[in-house]
Amino acid sequence: MKRLRVIYILMPIVVIICTLLMEGLQNEGYSMVLSPYVAYIERFVVVLVSLASMVSAFTLLKSKPIVLMLALNVAALMVICDYYMNIGNEGSDNLVWLLSMISLVYIIKYKSIVSSSYTKDDADEVSESC
Repeated sequence: MKRLRVIYILMPIVVIICTLLMEGLQNEGYSMVLSPYVAYIERFVVVLVSLASMVSAFTLLKSKPIVLMLALNVAALMVICDYYMNIGNEGSDNLVWLLSMISLVYIIKYKSIVSSSYTKDDADEVSESC
């Protein structure tokens, strides 16, 4: 259970570090301008993955805490990458509003992630005590 709590805290820190790195690259003049078709497809994939990870957090992945955290953090990284890739495109709306939804799901699922009733660590402890 302690391991899950540490992972729960570290995963968003990875997203924040990636954001800071991308911000630093952006300030140094590195930017990527996508063609409108590629940007449209990329944005569609980002929205689809983000919404799918949020829905699966309450359905398919509710009994798999590590996979749940990983799915939500990959979705957050995709939103951040989309933001920095489309920052130079004119008339490009950003998808940063998805970050608030992803973080809300991440916070709501805290109790079920950290206090999952049966994890691999618990199984190892039970088998060692017998």
